[in-house]
Amino acid sequence: VAILVATDVLSAAGVGFILLIGGVTMGLAHWSDRWRTP
Repeated sequence: VAILVATDVLSAAGVGFILLIGGVTMGLAHWSDRWRTP
């Protein structure tokens, strides 16, 4: 049971981490676009 719970937590953390990185990357790209254009 502990292994299943640990796997679920790891997979959820992995998905959250990917979403976080994607959101930060898109946010930085959007911010740099606004910064370049007057």
